[in-house]
Amino acid sequence: MANLFQLALPNSKTLDTIIEQQKNAKLNYSKDNLSGFDFDKNQIYLGTGDNVWQAAKKAMTSWAMFPNGWTRIYYQNPIFTEGDIVVLCARVFGIWWLNASRIITVIDDDQHFGFAYGTLPHHVEKGEELFQVYRNEQGEVFYNLTAFSKPNFWPVRWTYPLSRRFQKRFVRDSLNNVKLSTSERINEPYLP
Repeated sequence: MANLFQLALPNSKTLDTIIEQQKNAKLNYSKDNLSGFDFDKNQIYLGTGDNVWQAAKKAMTSWAMFPNGWTRIYYQNPIFTEGDIVVLCARVFGIWWLNASRIITVIDDDQHFGFAYGTLPHHVEKGEELFQVYRNEQGEVFYNLTAFSKPNFWPVRWTYPLSRRFQKRFVRDSLNNVKLSTSERINEPYLP
């Protein structure tokens, strides 16, 4: 099995190997027992109106919820599809941590758009994350990032308070990135 961490950002061959190794793996948690998991719900207002809604959906399909700089998301299918494996690479203290997850739900209706993924054995955490834009009856558009998680890998358990700090940083950066990406796309023409 490929290492959970690398000193340099891994190439696509390494990431393809991780995806291949995780294709038949089961999720590394069970919803039957969520004892010891942290539950996080975060939301940011993106604006109001159909143009904001379409821009927010474009931000999601461009994977804007994964902030550049210290994270990279690797996928083989550019359209998130249920069953696909993605690898989140996160750079912490100069090391790239490689985290595989399976997309378990895709949401696409008049008021909700996004996906949820669940963690696989090749992940430093256990749990699920939901990335979703939502439009209410007043036309207000929000980005929601909801998760439940707990450590899976011993260094994460050992440095748990620090790990939570990086989770909170990811949330903050993700919320801001989707807001910025949405605002940049508001005036782009909508192409279904």
